[in-house]
Amino acid sequence: MAGPQAPRVRHPSPHRGEVSGLAIAFAILAAPAVWALQVLLNYGLSSMACFPRDYPRTVLPAGWSWLPTLLAASTAVALVIAVAAAWAGYRSWRRTREEADGEHRRLLEVGEGRSRFLAAWGLWIGVLFAVAILFDAVGLALVTSCGG
Repeated sequence: MAGPQAPRVRHPSPHRGEVSGLAIAFAILAAPAVWALQVLLNYGLSSMACFPRDYPRTVLPAGWSWLPTLLAASTAVALVIAVAAAWAGYRSWRRTREEADGEHRRLLEVGEGRSRFLAAWGLWIGVLFAVAILFDAVGLALVTSCGG
Protein backbone atom coordinates (compact mmCIF):
# COMPACT_ATOMS: atom_id res chain seq x y z
CA MET A 1 0.00 0.00 0.00
CA ALA A 2 1.42 3.37 -0.97
CA GLY A 3 0.33 6.88 -0.35
CA PRO A 4 -1.04 8.61 2.76
CA GLN A 5 -2.80 5.47 4.08
CA ALA A 6 0.44 3.45 4.14
CA PRO A 7 1.56 2.58 7.68
CA ARG A 8 4.78 4.24 8.79
CA VAL A 9 7.45 1.69 9.46
CA ARG A 10 10.45 2.66 11.56
CA HIS A 11 13.95 1.47 10.90
CA PRO A 12 14.19 -2.26 11.75
CA SER A 13 16.79 -1.50 14.39
CA PRO A 14 15.99 1.92 15.84
CA HIS A 15 18.44 1.51 18.76
CA ARG A 16 21.33 0.29 16.65
CA GLY A 17 23.42 3.18 17.97
CA GLU A 18 23.04 1.97 21.58
CA VAL A 19 25.40 -0.97 21.03
CA SER A 20 28.26 -1.41 18.64
CA GLY A 21 28.24 -4.03 15.95
CA LEU A 22 31.56 -5.23 17.34
CA ALA A 23 29.99 -5.92 20.76
CA ILE A 24 27.19 -7.93 19.19
CA ALA A 25 29.62 -9.80 16.92
CA PHE A 26 31.79 -10.63 19.94
CA ALA A 27 28.74 -11.84 21.87
CA ILE A 28 27.65 -14.11 19.03
CA LEU A 29 30.99 -15.41 17.72
CA ALA A 30 33.50 -15.45 20.58
CA ALA A 31 32.13 -18.33 22.66
CA PRO A 32 31.77 -20.87 19.82
CA ALA A 33 35.14 -19.89 18.37
CA VAL A 34 37.00 -20.20 21.67
CA TRP A 35 35.24 -23.49 22.47
CA ALA A 36 36.32 -24.92 19.10
CA LEU A 37 39.90 -23.77 19.62
CA GLN A 38 39.97 -25.18 23.16
CA VAL A 39 38.62 -28.56 22.05
CA LEU A 40 41.06 -28.78 19.13
CA LEU A 41 44.03 -27.76 21.26
CA ASN A 42 43.18 -30.12 24.13
CA TYR A 43 42.37 -33.03 21.83
CA GLY A 44 45.51 -32.54 19.74
CA LEU A 45 47.87 -32.31 22.68
CA SER A 46 46.25 -35.19 24.55
CA SER A 47 46.38 -37.45 21.52
CA MET A 48 50.03 -36.61 20.86
CA ALA A 49 50.92 -37.57 24.43
CA CYS A 50 48.64 -40.54 24.92
CA PHE A 51 48.23 -42.13 21.48
CA PRO A 52 51.42 -41.54 19.48
CA ARG A 53 51.37 -44.87 17.59
CA ASP A 54 49.03 -47.80 17.07
CA TYR A 55 48.59 -48.49 20.80
CA PRO A 56 47.59 -46.00 23.47
CA ARG A 57 49.74 -45.27 26.50
CA THR A 58 48.31 -45.70 29.95
CA VAL A 59 50.44 -42.98 31.57
CA LEU A 60 51.89 -39.69 30.41
CA PRO A 61 55.36 -40.04 28.92
CA ALA A 62 58.37 -38.43 30.58
CA GLY A 63 58.54 -34.72 29.88
CA TRP A 64 54.77 -34.32 29.48
CA SER A 65 53.95 -33.55 33.11
CA TRP A 66 52.91 -30.03 32.09
CA LEU A 67 50.01 -31.36 29.96
CA PRO A 68 47.25 -31.49 32.63
CA THR A 69 48.06 -27.95 33.71
CA LEU A 70 47.94 -26.68 30.14
CA LEU A 71 44.65 -28.47 29.46
CA ALA A 72 43.12 -26.95 32.61
CA ALA A 73 44.48 -23.49 31.76
CA SER A 74 43.13 -23.56 28.20
CA THR A 75 39.75 -24.65 29.54
CA ALA A 76 39.75 -21.85 32.13
CA VAL A 77 40.67 -19.23 29.53
CA ALA A 78 37.94 -20.50 27.20
CA LEU A 79 35.41 -20.34 30.04
CA VAL A 80 36.36 -16.75 30.87
CA ILE A 81 35.99 -15.69 27.22
CA ALA A 82 32.62 -17.47 26.89
CA VAL A 83 31.33 -15.76 30.04
CA ALA A 84 32.61 -12.42 28.72
CA ALA A 85 30.73 -13.04 25.47
CA ALA A 86 27.55 -13.85 27.38
CA TRP A 87 28.04 -10.69 29.46
CA ALA A 88 28.49 -8.62 26.29
CA GLY A 89 25.25 -10.10 24.93
CA TYR A 90 23.44 -9.34 28.19
CA ARG A 91 24.67 -5.74 28.29
CA SER A 92 23.67 -5.23 24.66
CA TRP A 93 20.28 -6.79 25.32
CA ARG A 94 19.71 -4.49 28.31
CA ARG A 95 20.73 -1.40 26.32
CA THR A 96 18.23 -2.20 23.58
CA ARG A 97 15.34 -3.25 25.83
CA GLU A 98 13.13 -0.42 24.59
CA GLU A 99 13.86 -1.11 20.95
CA ALA A 100 10.63 -2.83 20.00
CA ASP A 101 7.40 -3.09 21.88
CA GLY A 102 4.21 -4.61 20.73
CA GLU A 103 2.85 -7.95 19.72
CA HIS A 104 5.42 -10.38 18.33
CA ARG A 105 3.58 -11.09 15.06
CA ARG A 106 3.56 -7.40 14.17
CA LEU A 107 7.25 -7.11 15.07
CA LEU A 108 8.09 -10.08 12.85
CA GLU A 109 6.06 -8.61 10.00
CA VAL A 110 7.86 -5.29 10.01
CA GLY A 111 11.21 -6.70 11.18
CA GLU A 112 11.70 -4.44 14.20
CA GLY A 113 14.01 -5.21 17.07
CA ARG A 114 17.00 -6.54 15.15
CA SER A 115 19.66 -5.32 17.62
CA ARG A 116 17.76 -6.73 20.58
CA PHE A 117 17.26 -10.05 18.78
CA LEU A 118 20.97 -10.37 17.98
CA ALA A 119 21.94 -9.34 21.52
CA ALA A 120 19.63 -11.99 22.98
CA TRP A 121 21.19 -14.61 20.72
CA GLY A 122 24.64 -13.48 21.82
CA LEU A 123 23.62 -13.86 25.46
CA TRP A 124 22.27 -17.39 24.99
CA ILE A 125 25.09 -18.55 22.73
CA GLY A 126 27.60 -17.40 25.34
CA VAL A 127 25.73 -19.17 28.14
CA LEU A 128 25.33 -22.42 26.21
CA PHE A 129 28.97 -22.58 25.16
CA ALA A 130 30.07 -21.73 28.72
CA VAL A 131 28.07 -24.77 29.85
CA ALA A 132 29.75 -26.88 27.15
CA ILE A 133 33.16 -25.70 28.36
CA LEU A 134 32.18 -26.56 31.94
CA PHE A 135 31.35 -30.09 30.77
CA ASP A 136 34.83 -30.26 29.22
CA ALA A 137 36.28 -29.17 32.57
CA VAL A 138 34.36 -31.91 34.38
CA GLY A 139 35.82 -34.43 31.95
CA LEU A 140 39.32 -33.14 32.63
CA ALA A 141 38.74 -33.41 36.37
CA LEU A 142 37.27 -36.92 36.30
CA VAL A 143 39.40 -38.68 33.69
CA THR A 144 43.06 -39.18 34.44
CA SER A 145 45.73 -38.39 31.88
CA CYS A 146 45.93 -41.10 29.20
CA GLY A 147 43.14 -42.96 30.97
CA GLY A 148 45.59 -44.79 33.25
